Amino acid sequence: MMTGSQPDPRLHDAITHRFAGQAPDRLLERIVRRTAVERQRPGWHWSPLALTAAALATAMVVVLVSVAGLQIAPSQRGGAASAGAIATAASRPSIPTDGSCETDAVCLGLLSPGQHASRAFSPGFTFTVPFGWMNRAAFGGIFDLRPVGRPGDLMGLYRNPDPFQAGRIATGVAPTSEALAAFLDGDTDLVVAVNRAAEIGGLRGRMLEVSVRPGASYASPQCPGTRCVLLFHAVQDTVIPSWFYYLTLPDGARARIYVLDAPDGIVLVVAQALDGQRFADAMAAAQPIVESIRFEP
Repeated sequence: MMTGSQPDPRLHDAITHRFAGQAPDRLLERIVRRTAVERQRPGWHWSPLALTAAALATAMVVVLVSVAGLQIAPSQRGGAASAGAIATAASRPSIPTDGSCETDAVCLGLLSPGQHASRAFSPGFTFTVPFGWMNRAAFGGIFDLRPVGRPGDLMGLYRNPDPFQAGRIATGVAPTSEALAAFLDGDTDLVVAVNRAAEIGGLRGRMLEVSVRPGASYASPQCPGTRCVLLFHAVQDTVIPSWFYYLTLPDGARARIYVLDAPDGIVLVVAQALDGQRFADAMAAAQPIVESIRFEP
């Protein structure tokens, strides 16, 4: 849960958010550090779940059902399941809207209007939301935001993506915003309506607006029950809990993707409308949040 004497940043997020305004910041910081170094009774379980091969197969059937946006799913790595995500907009109306966290994740839950911060995602950042938004998962490489009224829409941040084409990791693509934007622009399974320079929260890069081209040749197995194109994948298993994600775009959806150069890699900021016909409305809701993001140096 921690490295050396430094508390897990997700522990920081959980405690400071839960007691915000109820205690001085200095006291909350002391509570975070004290909790991190003392042995705790079983409570929040953030470590990967140990699964047998049979149990893992059963779990995959359960969680890889058609999802709406970010979904925590197990992945067998080294005999254990890692915390991961499939970021897609396939429809599933049953996504909880009570602010409950995804399985094996910590989160900020239902968000009060105003400014919030996360040090779980790297780099840490602040952001501002109006009424009616929630965060259901926060990892070093994944942070999701959803409008409670339309949880099928998605706004998320993702780290260090590997680009996919026709279901396979593409080789020879430099980990820069220019190279990744050019790769997306050249993907024949996509329609790219916009590709321009952009800056978010102090990081510069490119912004693209993308949708699936009619008759796209590849349907990703990461979207059971619907047709989609797998755009990016990333995995981080050098720390516990590990994380991974697949970023997909289904037929009928439309997304605004910021590909940003950070000091230690790439950061994606993605705003996605489940129904592409509502893209303008979805972006009108998400864009002020995107523009409020400020990354830590």
